[in-house]
Amino acid sequence: MTTEACHLLPLSDAADIPSCNVTTQRYKRSRSRLISLGVGIISMDLSIANSIQLLNLQEEVEMIENTLSEFSQTIQIHEAKLAKIQLNQIKISEQLQVTQHTINDIIPVLDSHSQALNTLKAVIERLHINFHRSFIYLAIAQIFRNQLTLNFLSPDDLQKVVYHVIEQGNLTFNAHHGSIPIVEIITKLLVRQQIDFIPSLQYKNQNPQE
Repeated sequence: MTTEACHLLPLSDAADIPSCNVTTQRYKRSRSRLISLGVGIISMDLSIANSIQLLNLQEEVEMIENTLSEFSQTIQIHEAKLAKIQLNQIKISEQLQVTQHTINDIIPVLDSHSQALNTLKAVIERLHINFHRSFIYLAIAQIFRNQLTLNFLSPDDLQKVVYHVIEQGNLTFNAHHGSIPIVEIITKLLVRQQIDFIPSLQYKNQNPQE
């Protein structure tokens, strides 16, 4: 019990406490006065304790309210972020749908182009075969007329044959040959050509197009 609380006590009770420094005329203490003094002290202590507990409780309530407020703000922030993410997902989904529709529209076009390319490839292959056969037919006709020729060779093989003859024969050319094609000069070196036919049973076709 401190002197700061003496003024809260009844005069008779405060006079019984030396630290309160209150002087009154002394009477014989009775049991009832002692009981009253004890009850007053206990009541005051309980009141002070309740006040302290109430202050502590208010502080805890304020702390909890602040925590709940911060938590609520955090939830609102996360909800805003989640809404933004969902909006972005919706936009991405829409873009994917547009892309898928575009792909679906392009696939038939690509298929038609692929078919056109395959058709063109087949036509080019037939032209190549016909072109090669035309050289063979021309060469056969020339040989039958005793005209020496290298036209039965394919363009690639003809080039190889011409330079092989030049290399093996160590050939050199004079300036007055400048207007004559090299293949014609090499053709003039031919002495004799003939066509031999073989039975079809002995012929092994290496080219499936023939």
